Amino acid sequence: GHTVTAAVMNTSKHRVNLSDIPETVKNLATWHLINIQNHITPLGALGNLFRRDSYILSRFKQPLFEDLLKQLLQKTEFDLIIFESLQSAVYINKIKPLTKAKCLLRSHNIEHHIWQEQEKLEPNFLKRWYLRVQTKRLKKEELKLTQQMDGILAISKADAESYKSLGIHIPILYYPVGFELMMPSNIPKPHTAKVFHLGSMDWMPNQVAVTFFLDEVWPLVVRERNLIFEVAGRNMPAHFSNLKQEGVSIKGEVEDAAQYIQENGIMVISLKSGSGMRVKVMEGMALGKCIISTSKGMEGIAAVPNKHFILANTPTEFKDAILHFTENLKEADNIGLEARKFATEEFNNKNIVANLTNFVAQLNKD
Repeated sequence: GHTVTAAVMNTSKHRVNLSDIPETVKNLATWHLINIQNHITPLGALGNLFRRDSYILSRFKQPLFEDLLKQLLQKTEFDLIIFESLQSAVYINKIKPLTKAKCLLRSHNIEHHIWQEQEKLEPNFLKRWYLRVQTKRLKKEELKLTQQMDGILAISKADAESYKSLGIHIPILYYPVGFELMMPSNIPKPHTAKVFHLGSMDWMPNQVAVTFFLDEVWPLVVRERNLIFEVAGRNMPAHFSNLKQEGVSIKGEVEDAAQYIQENGIMVISLKSGSGMRVKVMEGMALGKCIISTSKGMEGIAAVPNKHFILANTPTEFKDAILHFTENLKEADNIGLEARKFATEEFNNKNIVANLTNFVAQLNKD
């Protein structure tokens, strides 16, 4: 029942054509895509050291996109403006004086937490120093931008609590990603004796996670059983694409993520860092997958270990779980069904959107 206008920074990293957007999605909004060039360059990264802003965020400050936002605000009186992720929140100062609408930050994660963890994991001294400088700047800007919002839509309960601990006292709603769970195409299918990872491979925590799994876990598995581990995801780095390792298949980008998840076996999440909520984890649960995950991989999701998913933090724990559930597929199916029951309550789109509508109504009363 809502009328939606979508203003999109069509970045150089994730460039799409409007014609590529599925009709079912395209029909939900009026779309405005502005192509921007915001890729990281050595010269840009070096030059930023002589300024005080965050290079992580400054790349998203684009005059063409700012002009689009101003034009839209001149033509339409909006009731609500949602800034999708911190990268779009850099325009809050430009927008707030031009509208009476409530402004909400749709927080995918607490951005500086991710970079703090990457800094700790970086072995190169100079890169670690640079990350420390950028993380400090990012945290300062993140807190400043967030404080200017009328509210936060936090993707996980853990992030909602973290905002409070950071001294952010504006209204916060736990607002996870939702799914249409009752569609016939989403009915779970039996597991196969295969192991897979699915996630955006241009996200550094995913790269670290897959590297850990390939180096420390999978060699233990293939010593005992002839299994295949498949790595899927968009923007696959060359060192993964060119990998030649026993029992490993690099799939790359898949056309339909939901179909890919359904048709595969055990899903592994070996994350060691990151913030927010793993959308592919939630999608896997909604599709009835048996997921073997680290504590970090399930962070922010109130699922019960060894009921809704299988917990594994060490290489041996991963190996034992993989060998057990690929041998006992019926048990894997049962874990997947419990995961789906949990997802039906937690990630139901209808309930989530109703919560948002009530949240905004309360903001307007206050």
